[in-house]
Amino acid sequence: MKMRILDTLRSMESDGRIDLKVILVSLVFVSITRMIMETLLGSSDYLIFADFPTFLLVFSFYSLALVSYTFFISICSGKKPINIARILTPFLLVALLVPVIDYFLTGYPVGYRMSAISDFDIVMISSNNPIGESLILWSLPVLAALYVLFEGKSVKRSFLTFMVTFFVPALLATDISDFLGLGKGLYFLYATVASIVFLLLTFYVQNAEKFGRLFMRFYGRMNRIVLYMIVFAFGIATAGSVFAANLFGIYIMTILIISFIAMCMNDYFDFFIDRENRENNLLNVLSREELKNIIIVSFIVIIPFLSFIFEAAKNVVFVYYMVSILTLIILYSYKNLLKSIFPLNYIADALSYSIVFMAGRSLIVVQGRLELAYFMVATLVFLLLITIKDHGDYKGDKKFGIKTLYTLLGFKKAFRISKIFILLAFIAFSLGFLHVLPFRDFAGIIIFYVMPSVIIPPYMVIRFRKTENLETSIWLVDVLLLLYLIPFLLA
Repeated sequence: MKMRILDTLRSMESDGRIDLKVILVSLVFVSITRMIMETLLGSSDYLIFADFPTFLLVFSFYSLALVSYTFFISICSGKKPINIARILTPFLLVALLVPVIDYFLTGYPVGYRMSAISDFDIVMISSNNPIGESLILWSLPVLAALYVLFEGKSVKRSFLTFMVTFFVPALLATDISDFLGLGKGLYFLYATVASIVFLLLTFYVQNAEKFGRLFMRFYGRMNRIVLYMIVFAFGIATAGSVFAANLFGIYIMTILIISFIAMCMNDYFDFFIDRENRENNLLNVLSREELKNIIIVSFIVIIPFLSFIFEAAKNVVFVYYMVSILTLIILYSYKNLLKSIFPLNYIADALSYSIVFMAGRSLIVVQGRLELAYFMVATLVFLLLITIKDHGDYKGDKKFGIKTLYTLLGFKKAFRISKIFILLAFIAFSLGFLHVLPFRDFAGIIIFYVMPSVIIPPYMVIRFRKTENLETSIWLVDVLLLLYLIPFLLA
């Protein structure tokens, strides 16, 4: 009997058909089906198709449950997370038995209640729930402990597994989001952040080297990420006070996730170009399937953040801007669709920055008579700046037929033109900057504009003379914009 159970578990572990797509489909199916069953049995708490946030709450609960149980059981059993996920994913279907059991044993409608802050184990949680929910809660630690025991681990390891999974439901508490100040209705935001943490820990435990390379790759693109943050802050500052922006951290997290998606998609479709240019690429350490799964998960993670901003912050314009950037990322990166078309490649890249700028303004001003002018100036400035980015990709772009300023005009000529464009961008930016500068007096212009302008741009030109120092020169753009931002913070 033991061998038969063990063989069944091993066959489930090795079932290559259960991958990320199967897991996601299973989560969606179980969430929707559970809501339909609850509705048909008379419950008014989970009305199917009532509104999207209701589905998000149910989906995020099951997602966090699957991720957290996978992480902890993997740690206790020493098995790879994917092996645990292949067992727990079919187990999700057990959740559909809960309303059926309670319908026949308790009667409907019933009230399901996850743990409160004071509840920290299954005993206390099950005392607040009908028998169907309690049976499922108890079955998880029992079955997890048996799984570890059947896999030949020690009795001590099996007992440890039971105790750890016994306390896991505390992490699923809806009251945690309430305690964090989000409110129970925004549970999906808490569940998303918690799932990200568990996924990162899982990825680190499974392969610390790959996790380190993924982190360092993101860190290596910090130049562009920092520029996004400064541009976003500039957008807020030109509309009002940066300190007056509510939920600033949520907006920053959203932009960071989008930056991560852009990096992953760029590496996925630019592997051969990056290899020719001898640049870092995630596919040097990750398989295509792993990187594709990371991209899919990242797109799923961004949805609750945008839903939160749409539903709670009521900033529809910001969501519109972020969806626009995601669309640009897909069109630009997917099989180098826009990247290979000149000048659409430059326009798309410039638009990503100008849209981030306008997204910052949307935190203060939703509709204004000068919004189009701000957008046009920002797009022009970044269109002039963006040409320098192809400097390091010249060899790969030329070999694979990517049309850029460098491949069309030649390296030296394009590099000279790029430096002229940077000067023109500085002039265009200066005209707009002086128009919105909060200190209009002579001393304010000297301190906050003239002095940074006299020091940083000439030094950038000197650095640009040596192409190996290009990256340092680009960092100086961030420094200059950060210095320009100071008077807005002081105003």
